[in-house]
Amino acid sequence: MAYQGFRKANVDDLSWIAGLEGLPENQFVAGEPLEAHEAHFKDNAFEYLIAEDDKGERAGYAQMVDSPNDRIEWRRIIIDCKGKGIGKAFMRDVIRHYRDNTQRLSIWLDVYADNARARHLYITLGFQETGEKPSPLFPGRMLVDMELDLN
Repeated sequence: MAYQGFRKANVDDLSWIAGLEGLPENQFVAGEPLEAHEAHFKDNAFEYLIAEDDKGERAGYAQMVDSPNDRIEWRRIIIDCKGKGIGKAFMRDVIRHYRDNTQRLSIWLDVYADNARARHLYITLGFQETGEKPSPLFPGRMLVDMELDLN
């Protein structure tokens, strides 16, 4: 399985997205029920993107949200088949998409401080760590804020 590209999600993808979030291996992604995704999908502040493999099958998704001060929040990313390079290639394409097609100044995200693999990936893509905060969902765990300048 290799990464092929991404597309904007359609309403038929939302059940798959909610199911992916519900898998035990994705327990630390702040998933939401299908109804919440349906509401977000109708909100212009949200953009859902689907990573596809070389067979045109869904391989992952990203949820992006308009944020104040001309920023985009990378709210969620989940890759269905981890460890195959799909996530990094998908993220590169999404970053390029926002660089080329928006006037946004930056993309920001937060990641668990103890998630060294993800933090390393984000740094290799150009994100910089900008601060820490306690996790609202998992007491005792810290989140690291990271930001990527799009200029």
